[in-house]
Amino acid sequence: DQNRQIYIVHHPEEDIHGYVEVFKSVRMAFDGKILVISPFTARQIGDHVDSAPVVPNPVTPVLWALREDLDATSPRRDVLLFWKENQSGREGAAVIEALLRIRPQTTVTVWCSGVGAKAGAQAALPNSDFAESLSESELGQLFLDHSFLIFPSNYEGFGMPPIEAMAGGCVPVLHPNVGAAELYARDGENCLVLGPEPSDVAQQMAGLLADPETLQRMRRSAADSIGPFNPNGYGMRLLAAASVDVEGTKVA
Repeated sequence: DQNRQIYIVHHPEEDIHGYVEVFKSVRMAFDGKILVISPFTARQIGDHVDSAPVVPNPVTPVLWALREDLDATSPRRDVLLFWKENQSGREGAAVIEALLRIRPQTTVTVWCSGVGAKAGAQAALPNSDFAESLSESELGQLFLDHSFLIFPSNYEGFGMPPIEAMAGGCVPVLHPNVGAAELYARDGENCLVLGPEPSDVAQQMAGLLADPETLQRMRRSAADSIGPFNPNGYGMRLLAAASVDVEGTKVA
């Protein structure tokens, strides 16, 4: 009985793997409730699904708990760069290079994701530290240990790393209209926004690193912004969006 089923749409994976038309036909034939994980995804399927409710993915309990350990005044390394071996990685490297020209003492860790990522990152930013194959607790510590996360991806159904970083008071530097960013990203308050010129955001980052008091406030604001991604109550949020009561009966 599809009326008692929920279909949660992520979407960009379909584009990447070439299955858009297959899943489009499945959704058009589905009689249950379709939900999406972000406004971006809602727009991507808007040609065949009308007004799908947005229910954001939750962070994991382990990373959610980072907020309890957060000391926004503690000394940190400066920048964590999320690196994939693609154009977004090169965009992130350009920001790092611009920042190092402005502030040569900047400390950088590159978080390598995917096959071949570390080799590419080492070639592009040889004087950085590198991290890969992290456990969830190790990733959480990485967020607690850094002031900024540069997340230069420009195509995400959701984009979880910036939200996870914010749980640890690590300020994301990101594209504002990718994935779920429009649900939480407020430029200059809890994040910084990437633009066409790497030097622009690099200058902002350098200014904040020279102003610890303002940076501490931004770190705290970042951690305080992730309420909609609380893992507690996620199931109830899904049921409410699907108009299903706690007994599993669809509400008219």
